[in-house]
Amino acid sequence: MGKSVRIPDGWEYWTTELGWEAAWSTAMRLKLRREKLRHDLFVRVRVVPSGQPNTWWILRREESRP
Repeated sequence: MGKSVRIPDGWEYWTTELGWEAAWSTAMRLKLRREKLRHDLFVRVRVVPSGQPNTWWILRREESRP
């Protein structure tokens, strides 16, 4: 069983991917799609280990654009 992992404060879970490259690609695609739909948002993304082998969480934080 993998180690316990906690989502950092201020971030929310978006999805899980296998492999860091796939996770980063998905994170950027989701970020750009969300910002295109909502021009008033800036979306920050993070790719972090999930605690399971070769499995990564995509986290997001949305901020208002000035």
